[in-house]
Amino acid sequence: MRTLFFLALILLVGCSNTRESYELSFFVKSQLPQISNKEVIIAIPNAGCKGCITNTENFVLNNFRNPKLGIFFFNVNSNKLLKLRLGDVLFSDNVIVQELG
Repeated sequence: MRTLFFLALILLVGCSNTRESYELSFFVKSQLPQISNKEVIIAIPNAGCKGCITNTENFVLNNFRNPKLGIFFFNVNSNKLLKLRLGDVLFSDNVIVQELG
């Protein structure tokens, strides 16, 4: 039973929609050119549970200098509030902030 579960999990994870992958790739290259060459891009919404947001912000604070990582904050209500929480991280070349509106 355990083997069957892992096999099913691998099959589900391995299946991907190439159209969705293409659309995501196109969006990143056209809208986020400064991080489109990164190996890993993390998209972080402004909303979420407090624990999730705190953990994500801690991850960003510890890893924003990683040259393989691109960080995209979107639907941000206030750049000032985000800057208070994250400091000068927002001015890194690896970070893009998109405000609401």
